Amino acid sequence: MSVVVAAIIAGATAGITKVGGEIVSDLYKALKGKIAEVAQLDLSSIEEQPEDTHERMALEGEVKGAKLDTVAAVIEAANRVIEATIKQKVPMDDSWLVDVETLVAKKDIIFRDMDTEALLLKARSVRTNGQFVVEGIKQGRSRQKAEPLLQVGHLQANSVSVLQTIINAVPNWLKIVIVVGVSVLIVKFGYDYFSRRAAFDAAVERVFSQQGDGYMSSVNSMLNLQASIRNTRDNGFWTPLTAQWSKHIGRLEGFFEPIATGLTTGTMSPAGSAQRICPAVENVLKAHYGMLASISKVPGISVNFSAGTGTSELSIFGPVVSIPSTREIEVVYVQACDGDLETIKNPPDLRTAQEKRHDTIGAIDEQIEELRRLKQTDITAAREKARSDFVSAVARSYIRMGMYRVDAIDKAEQEYDEVYNGSGSFNYLEPGINDAVDRIKQIKSLASRDFDGEIKALEAQKSVL
Repeated sequence: MSVVVAAIIAGATAGITKVGGEIVSDLYKALKGKIAEVAQLDLSSIEEQPEDTHERMALEGEVKGAKLDTVAAVIEAANRVIEATIKQKVPMDDSWLVDVETLVAKKDIIFRDMDTEALLLKARSVRTNGQFVVEGIKQGRSRQKAEPLLQVGHLQANSVSVLQTIINAVPNWLKIVIVVGVSVLIVKFGYDYFSRRAAFDAAVERVFSQQGDGYMSSVNSMLNLQASIRNTRDNGFWTPLTAQWSKHIGRLEGFFEPIATGLTTGTMSPAGSAQRICPAVENVLKAHYGMLASISKVPGISVNFSAGTGTSELSIFGPVVSIPSTREIEVVYVQACDGDLETIKNPPDLRTAQEKRHDTIGAIDEQIEELRRLKQTDITAAREKARSDFVSAVARSYIRMGMYRVDAIDKAEQEYDEVYNGSGSFNYLEPGINDAVDRIKQIKSLASRDFDGEIKALEAQKSVL
């Protein structure tokens, strides 16, 4: 039986008995007027006796005899009215669309008596070529009349919907027909939403299937990097750490960029697969902002935000630590995971005043120990080693390019002087040479620092706590 036939019978009952509410009443009124234009049907009997089974069967026969299922005007009117009432009366919220999507995904349709939990009707819907095929219908009987509970998989819906409204007004043997007919119309409204969720799932799957090893490697590395932060102004520590930080955040940004773009432009909607990525996304952001918070507490460190959000006050001591942007990851966290980004950026400090004082003194003590260690550096020996390492690495590079050994050494020594004096700017492709450049700059910085003055300033800061 078509949705047109079922809607006529259901509407005739609901419109008089108020069982179905306004949605079916409006639907019935509109259909009744359209049907009158193409067929002579006596609807008065069913309206006067909506519970009379014989009247229902008689009306069904008249509807079939009128062949309304082949009248395009009636079918169009039925579809249009159902669509309008769905839009007007039933907001297409997430829970409703999830129900419809779950129907499409080959889940069971179950109607139970809410009071007795007796099975009324059960069937399986299969979406084939865009249409529903209903298989395995099983019918049960309730011991008492009650509003049926729509259960799709683990989801249950008690609120009045267009499905339940019609279901409440018709016999059990008609219910599955109406469910299928009306669900097809609803799926048409929810198709774009369903497609957006499918696109989201596919994008998440690409992260795990095509680039999964790199993804998990970067997630785990971010957690390890956070644990490695220490209070130091030694550029030999910060340079490799920030390089790793930027590498892993950059890789994760690349993974999530298509998802973030889809969520921002509306071509994707969060789906169930968000559960696979949201815990890792939250951990990455906590590690990222945890590292930023730890670095900001190191005396003398300057923090630079590469995302263009601002630069902290420049210190005369120590290196500048560049913070990579996490914009794409944050979009996914907020829109797909419904995350509270502000809490991650500024987590509440639950420490007592005494605990804060203890932690501050501990950090200052660590910094003083670090300064004393750096003070013991043999600057002359360290500078000579840095020079030797640089010249050897650069000369080998030029020799491999075909330059004579003597000329290669001369050119490398010239470049060392330019690097040390700051008169030249070099970015070497050969692995390891840029690290040697950083070491040269670090040694030069150490040679110009007043360690005694820095230690004295920290001890004075500690004494007033």
